[in-house]
Amino acid sequence: MKNKTKRRVSLFIMLSMVLSLLQGLVLYRGEVQASSWPAVSNSKYLKCYTISTGNNTTAYTSSNLKTKKGTIYGTDELYVYSINDTFAYVSYPVSGGRKYAYIPTGVITSNNQTHVRAAAREKITTYKRAGSGTYGYISKGDQVMRVAVSGSYSQVIYPTGTTMKMGWITTAAYNSYIAVQGNSETSAGNEYSSNSSGAKLGTYGSGKVRCYTLAASGRAYAYDDAALRNKNNSRYIDCATDEVYVQSVNIAYGSVLLSYPVSGGRRSMYFKLSDIMVNSGGRPSTLYAKHKIITYQRASTVKQYGYIQNEEVVVVGASGGYTQIIYSIGSGNYKMGFIRTADIENISSGNGGQTTGNSGLAQKIVNYELSQVGVSDYQGNNNVPYNTWYYGRTVNGAGYAWCMAFQAYSANQFGMLNTAIPKTASCTQAVNWYKDRGQFHYSKCYGGNYTPKAGDLVFYYDTSSRSICHVGMIIAAPVNGYLQTVEGNIWCSDGNWRVQKFTKNTKRTVNHSYVYGYASPAY
Repeated sequence: MKNKTKRRVSLFIMLSMVLSLLQGLVLYRGEVQASSWPAVSNSKYLKCYTISTGNNTTAYTSSNLKTKKGTIYGTDELYVYSINDTFAYVSYPVSGGRKYAYIPTGVITSNNQTHVRAAAREKITTYKRAGSGTYGYISKGDQVMRVAVSGSYSQVIYPTGTTMKMGWITTAAYNSYIAVQGNSETSAGNEYSSNSSGAKLGTYGSGKVRCYTLAASGRAYAYDDAALRNKNNSRYIDCATDEVYVQSVNIAYGSVLLSYPVSGGRRSMYFKLSDIMVNSGGRPSTLYAKHKIITYQRASTVKQYGYIQNEEVVVVGASGGYTQIIYSIGSGNYKMGFIRTADIENISSGNGGQTTGNSGLAQKIVNYELSQVGVSDYQGNNNVPYNTWYYGRTVNGAGYAWCMAFQAYSANQFGMLNTAIPKTASCTQAVNWYKDRGQFHYSKCYGGNYTPKAGDLVFYYDTSSRSICHVGMIIAAPVNGYLQTVEGNIWCSDGNWRVQKFTKNTKRTVNHSYVYGYASPAY
């Protein structure tokens, strides 16, 4: 759980920040309020511009924002040394150097988004303001925090060496290359949920799944935004010929970002999920196809699309006498096509294969959790999709350790919540839940002799507090005594807590006192 550790780490970061400020060239009393803003200082500041280009901004002598100190112009690049939801402590250019002052936070950001960080999957151009003045770029792999949305642009904070910048990118780029895919972005009354087929489609990664539209002719028109508000009648998919690649899925709006062929290359635009999926709001299932079965582009035998054989497939939904599936074509790529429903019936009866057993579903959950590696909160604020799902709201602050919530969230993706893994954020409650069902095994250090396997949970023990403190997912059998795990809520050197994989950690061994025991979920 590590709440005490988080508080110690947060206190250390705060003390370091205050000392850095006191050692600077200006006097500052450390009036920053606890928030989810980045830890900025005199040595690691944030560069940005005001939101408005035409209006000048009054700079103030103190954080009460009452006494004027100077004027900031729209062309001035600001350096932010401290920021909270009310005010920011900045410097701005003047003749002969820079002047230090306080400004309202609202002049540099509308701050209308939950602060969640995620890694960029592609290089993205940034702008000084929403749509004007290039401001560099975000590199692939950079940790990016979105703080605001204005029109079709998103304001983000991103690293630039020893400093940071707060600039703008298109929201389409954010949704395609930064937003965590396959999360629980549900909205009240929406047919899509975190364990729907539509959400499942979003977990494969950008450009990894290819398919055709459900319609065999005509056009599927694009939209300019993920919310499908602005239809673009000049851009469309030619249903008869165009194979599309799935870039990302927004289950809140029932939309999908697709790459489709155009003259000279490919273009990415938003489309309705219903253009490519049958029953995308339904729950997916898995089957194992032993014998060779032909696949088709659409719900007919007119055009073949390949075949499946000796592999597990994801069942999306049915249309007439055909069933839509997602299946691997190798090298981490997939197709979404159709097979005859009669072939599914043959699989289920054992003539063409067999239904997926417990080990298949366990491996699915393992693979899903591995796909989440790198997802993090910001500086221990516990603001992650797993907590948002668990608590039904955004959380921000101490007291919301999410290692067990991550496991429950993952089980929920496959309809196994409270059957294989309980919905709880408490590791102690989870252990008792498994003990009541006879599914708990003590580790060797505590008198057991069980060898964990993929899909098991491992629970850790804090010998100082004599309590169960953490949980992880076993991803494979131990290697030379080292547990192979994926775990949420792990502290990293940048101060963030993230999902992380362990393969050779000295505390995570079969004989270590840190390892309390294992649970074998009934998948």
